[in-house]
Amino acid sequence: MPPLKSLPIPPIVTPLVALVLTTLVLATCSAAPDISMSIHGGVGTSGDDREKSSFTVNQIHTILSSIEFRLRDLSNTMRRDQQIERINSRIDVMLNKLSHLEVSNGLWFDKFQQSVVEECGPNHMTRRLDKAQHQLEITLEHMETTLQTVHNHQKELEKEIKKVTDRQTEMSADIQSMRKDMSNEFNKHNSSQNAFREQLQETVSNFFQQSKIVDKSLNTCLCNQNDDPSQLPDTTTTNKLATTVNSMYNGLKERSDDMQILLKELIEITDKYRRRLDSDRHDVISEFLDSFMEAAISEIAAIQKKSEQELEAKFKEQLQLLVDGQNLFMVNCHRLQSNEHQIENDMVFILERIMNHIDNKTISETTALEQISKTLKTQRSQEEKMFAELSELGKTQTDQVVRTVAYSTNQVIKLHQDVMNISNALMVANCGGSPSNGTTTINATDVNSALNIHHVSNNKNPLMIKNKSEKPTTTQQHEKSNARGKPTTTENNTQSSTDGLQ
Repeated sequence: MPPLKSLPIPPIVTPLVALVLTTLVLATCSAAPDISMSIHGGVGTSGDDREKSSFTVNQIHTILSSIEFRLRDLSNTMRRDQQIERINSRIDVMLNKLSHLEVSNGLWFDKFQQSVVEECGPNHMTRRLDKAQHQLEITLEHMETTLQTVHNHQKELEKEIKKVTDRQTEMSADIQSMRKDMSNEFNKHNSSQNAFREQLQETVSNFFQQSKIVDKSLNTCLCNQNDDPSQLPDTTTTNKLATTVNSMYNGLKERSDDMQILLKELIEITDKYRRRLDSDRHDVISEFLDSFMEAAISEIAAIQKKSEQELEAKFKEQLQLLVDGQNLFMVNCHRLQSNEHQIENDMVFILERIMNHIDNKTISETTALEQISKTLKTQRSQEEKMFAELSELGKTQTDQVVRTVAYSTNQVIKLHQDVMNISNALMVANCGGSPSNGTTTINATDVNSALNIHHVSNNKNPLMIKNKSEKPTTTQQHEKSNARGKPTTTENNTQSSTDGLQ
């Protein structure tokens, strides 16, 4: 067969180069080996198989967009991890705040409980009652001592009165002789006696007014004590009761001090009265010893006894009022002790309500934290699953890319070898050299395979249709040399390409 002398070089070389460039671009851009297979269509496959395995540009774009979307999801995992770390840090801050609140609430509750126990505890009330009782005992002892001194003074007065009576009996004889001399001076003595009586009446009226004031204050105290402490269910009522007890104690103390002052005044008045009586007696004895009458002395003694009896009756009355107030105070203290169990129950109920409120709040907060941790765990598991799926998909995509690149490189090497063989054959045909000169010739099968590939990539080229009909002829020696030299070069090229990819 004659060689192909009329076949030009550019129309064959340029479509093959374009085909090689398109295969390289699609192999690098796409992630699946099926795209390259669809473009190449399989060198030894038929036209129907090529049409079935081919992809459109829209499908390629959709695949690329899906790969980009998955890569964006992979890039967003770092942001999600940062968000999870922020959420965990916020949860840690919330837990620290909750622990601080629990510690502060525990300290506040301990202080509150301690203050309640100190203010409303039975030991504190008993101590206050013991203190009040001790002070009342001290005041009563002091009043007893004052009464004892008053009785001693009365005994001394009685002794002196006895002495006076003895002297009066001795002087009765002399007095009868002095009656006439004393009649003139008796009027003076009556005037002084009337003045003394007026002073006594004023002191007695003042004492009655003071006793009425004491009675009114005691009645107000009794009215204030008539409140029922069983109607006081909480701490405010206990505080009110404590204030009333303190006010009662202060009122009793003030009244006892007032009574002590009154007793001192009475003692001073009695001392003054005794001194005045002594001075008057000495004056009467010295001046009117002869005219001093027995009737006047008996009248003075009767007045003195009467005043002493009145003072003793008033003192007994005041002492009875003091005893009644002490009894009322003790009754109220016993009533408070009887209601102590109810007050303790109320305090326990209030503290239990506070503890239940705190427990409910902590339980709700713990449940909310547990729900947050569960949602975070589920979100983390979902993200781990998505990351695993994306990693597996990336691995498969990288494997497919490697395979497509290897396959495309092999195909490019083969096409390059075919182009070189065709170019050599065309050069030999154009130059008109003989096969005996050692130049390479082209085989008909190589030309047909190259032309078939070009027909798949570009069906509209009329020059390729013309070249298909022509069949070049070569000698048997060139076919053998080409058959021997071709596989070695392709094998070497494929091996080098695979080594470079690895």
